[in-house]
Amino acid sequence: MLPTVRPSRLMWGLAFVCVGLLAGCQTANDGTTAVDAETSTPTETQSDVPNALNPLDYPPVATLQQFTAGDRACYATVTDPDGVETEQFASFELCDRTDLLGQSVQLTYESTSIIAASCQGDPACEESESVWLITAMEPVSSPAAPVSDRPTESDAESDRPAPASSPAAPSPAAPPPAVTEVPSMLFDNADLGVCTDFLDEEVAREQSQIYALNSEQYLVEVLCFMAAYQGSYEYWLYEPGTEAIAPLSFQVFYEDGEGAWQSVQTQPLAGLPTYDPAQQQLTLFTKYRGAGDCGSYANYQWQGSSFELVEFRAKSDCDGVALDVEDYPVIYP
Repeated sequence: MLPTVRPSRLMWGLAFVCVGLLAGCQTANDGTTAVDAETSTPTETQSDVPNALNPLDYPPVATLQQFTAGDRACYATVTDPDGVETEQFASFELCDRTDLLGQSVQLTYESTSIIAASCQGDPACEESESVWLITAMEPVSSPAAPVSDRPTESDAESDRPAPASSPAAPSPAAPPPAVTEVPSMLFDNADLGVCTDFLDEEVAREQSQIYALNSEQYLVEVLCFMAAYQGSYEYWLYEPGTEAIAPLSFQVFYEDGEGAWQSVQTQPLAGLPTYDPAQQQLTLFTKYRGAGDCGSYANYQWQGSSFELVEFRAKSDCDGVALDVEDYPVIYP
């Protein structure tokens, strides 16, 4: 039997900005690792900017108010859906996107190094600071939802690959009314250990999904939290007849320090999942960084009591070249 691991030991070594492989990929890319810190407003003279900020502190969707060109970065003034205005670091080239002023935009962040505030604009200064930098802005067609309602999976729907085809399965029965109480059961029972490493309970309660596997089993999808461009999820099997509820684990692969792919079992999944109730199939696209030029794709099929890995593909080289997932190298089978 493969060992089950928690995200703090491995999964976040696989995929997530500030908690894993995403952070690891960022480390390989720019030598920094994200850690929790107080949110800070960047200014030209600020000298106490933390080495890295928590990406959960940044709105994924906001209204762009203005750009200000600086010595260290372009500064973007944005207003989040709750009306809170902040000034954030942005890449220099974004200062030219004046066509986005006044619009609601989707923001992509990456951890990177910029010249330190202590350099006072001296280009010869070798001191640097690690910050979360806005590297891309894309207009959104509808107003941003309030912070209490975000993030939703539809925000990242365009990033999700279509599920691979599989033999048709019978359409599951509709969940009975009692199943709607499952999220409360999960979050109100601390002994279950739901999302023990990090839980945004407000988001989790609102964004949990329940799918009928058959008349006696239900799949519960829990969004533990959402960062800049993907989330952390857990899946639970609920059987109303016996009131039994238990976590599900998944087979994934990670690349060790010698470049060999290792198989492990993990409960949390980081990325952009898509569940097809008709096919009883779960697919997971995981970005190793925001640019989407490296990542993994997993395809799982429900087998009555667990999900079985059908296919795992991965592109570990963050080389700036984005490929379709079907072009990723096959790691399994």
